[in-house]
Amino acid sequence: MKFELGDKVKFLNEKGGGVISRIISSNMVGVTIENGFELPVMASELIPAETGGSAEKMFNKNYDIEVDISSENQTLTNDQRIIELPAFASREAKEGIYLAFVPQDQKWLITGSLDIYLVNNTPFEALYNIYIRKNNGYLGADYGNVPPLSRILLETANREHLDQWAEGTLQCMFHREHCAEIMQPLHRDYKVKQMKFLKEDNYTDSPLIGQKALVLMISEISSAQQGVDDTMFRIAKPVGKPEKEKPLIAQFMIDEDTAEVDLHLHKLTADEASLSNSQKIEIQIHHFSRCLESAISSGVSKVIFIHGVGAGILKVELHKILRAYDNVEFYDGSIAKYGVGATEIVIHQHR
Repeated sequence: MKFELGDKVKFLNEKGGGVISRIISSNMVGVTIENGFELPVMASELIPAETGGSAEKMFNKNYDIEVDISSENQTLTNDQRIIELPAFASREAKEGIYLAFVPQDQKWLITGSLDIYLVNNTPFEALYNIYIRKNNGYLGADYGNVPPLSRILLETANREHLDQWAEGTLQCMFHREHCAEIMQPLHRDYKVKQMKFLKEDNYTDSPLIGQKALVLMISEISSAQQGVDDTMFRIAKPVGKPEKEKPLIAQFMIDEDTAEVDLHLHKLTADEASLSNSQKIEIQIHHFSRCLESAISSGVSKVIFIHGVGAGILKVELHKILRAYDNVEFYDGSIAKYGVGATEIVIHQHR
């Protein structure tokens, strides 16, 4: 079952409806209502307004986006997909193989499509084969060759398909006409937490790209000078496990069991003035969902979300999301402390 753009829908628990104008994630879509305003809505809160046509037009709580490796890039020649790295990249970045996720909209980094590149920052030509994880198996995403000190466009991914690239396996063989030592083939699994795509701070200026990007090193290549040959390379030994990241909710804890999260927009972005109303509420809902999931997975008992009053749209949307959870209770926060602009959530942890 899946959504399609243009489907007419009704709200399950209240009057009204609209048209699906955007697929935000695997469980949330944008619905444009009669006044032209787009609301982010959980899939489970919608029913079809029209039941004619293909059965795939129907959707329910089990809605999922099928793997869809876009064919757009298949119309490009290999040469058109390849871009040489900036001249300074090899000096400023470690030699190695990378995956880079580059937002096409460099002003607003967590919306719109992303270009996904395989980056070869080595003096060898890399023959690559990349698989992405699908259910209990793999889907062949792309294969080919990328010249030394170059990157190749693997895919231009919409946000709703981006999670498909979050886990996979890369295989590489390295070729050079003259070398003193043969490089060992590369076989590496990789995994990116999907929440990383939703945080602006994870997109940084990369010398490999020349733009802001989320860059993942698949394998570092280290040089070893031996004899008269200073161009010999080998696959570096795997580095020890990095320190475990602190959960997102940790930065909002006000005591041992309680967190307080401010959803006012000026706390979440410095670019408020350039955003549309739908983008503003989308940012707030993304941050809310990330913090809620982090609190649940971290064993936090209570979270207070400060959403303000405004037109009340954000509060309504948050409460819709909360109703989908069977392990939370929620009610208005302390009026004495927050006025009428907060929601307090009690999480019943399943132990």
